[in-house]
Amino acid sequence: MKTLAIWVGAIILLIIGGGLTVQMRSADDDAKVLPFLVQVDQPEASVFEATPQQAQHFVVYAIFAIVNLVGIGATIAVVLWLLHRGVLRSRAEAEQVANSQKS
Repeated sequence: MKTLAIWVGAIILLIIGGGLTVQMRSADDDAKVLPFLVQVDQPEASVFEATPQQAQHFVVYAIFAIVNLVGIGATIAVVLWLLHRGVLRSRAEAEQVANSQKS
């Protein structure tokens, strides 16, 4: 019963939070629950709107970051492959030395 009460309370809290969020982002200034400070109406100053140049910069930076992450991953893969190859070579040499000492 206690678990059910916790779930019901959490769901009610989420519904209230969603309603407040909808009211805060509504276009009607009279329906807003919490006031928002709007200094300018220019897209360059808004965090919710982007000019075409800002959108283009974002796409370029995102592509740059993704390409760099792929390059970093490839570099790490090559280094680990070379290290593993060296470990295998060392084990093979150790086995040859052990086999030659047994004979």
